[in-house]
Amino acid sequence: MSMCKKFSTTKVFIVIPAYNEDHTIGDLVCELHALYDYPVVVVNDNSIDCTSIEARKAGAYVLDMPVHLGAWCCMQAGMSFSVDHGADLIVTMDADGQHHPCDVDVLVQSILSSSADMVIGSCVRRGSAARKLAWTYFRKLGKIKYADVTSGFRVYNLKATKIVIDKNFALLDHQDMGVIMALDAKGLQIIEQDVEMQCRICGKSRVFSSWPKTLGYMIATTLFVVSKRHY
Repeated sequence: MSMCKKFSTTKVFIVIPAYNEDHTIGDLVCELHALYDYPVVVVNDNSIDCTSIEARKAGAYVLDMPVHLGAWCCMQAGMSFSVDHGADLIVTMDADGQHHPCDVDVLVQSILSSSADMVIGSCVRRGSAARKLAWTYFRKLGKIKYADVTSGFRVYNLKATKIVIDKNFALLDHQDMGVIMALDAKGLQIIEQDVEMQCRICGKSRVFSSWPKTLGYMIATTLFVVSKRHY
């Protein structure tokens, strides 16, 4: 991809929840601004490091949460801010450096060239044994067809966004399955777009870093999925 900055008549916002990510967030925001003319919204989840300072220095809009709320509440806050500021499409991505900034445009072009309401940036090659077990289990439990159900690298149109930012749309900290099930149940179209992902620059997965954590995530999400079958 050319390093020329991409401009679009469609107003795209990029939302990044971040908790203690001062080692990666500044470089990530700078890379995104070098590639695109898209506002970047970093939602600082009451970090105890310099995440907020580094994100502001790099030119992001920064929303500082007063207490530690978790990934999903931060995502809702960032998406709501983006809608209030005129967003047509919202890209969500992680702050830890595993998502390639150049693939933002891949997801945006995928949703613009299709009738999809949400596009999942899918990378099944990254799956550890624990992650692949969770994917298989959740596909069967939720009766869904998507390969990478835990990717946070996604793009939403305004219709999908308004559903998931509704004040009554409460989810667990890790929102992946809940969002898919809710949009699926409301008849919205979801597609997957193959992307590359890399290992985190530092740190480790908060869900799939150990079998006990993976098991706890699977139990909690199972209870959530079962309780939300009425969507």
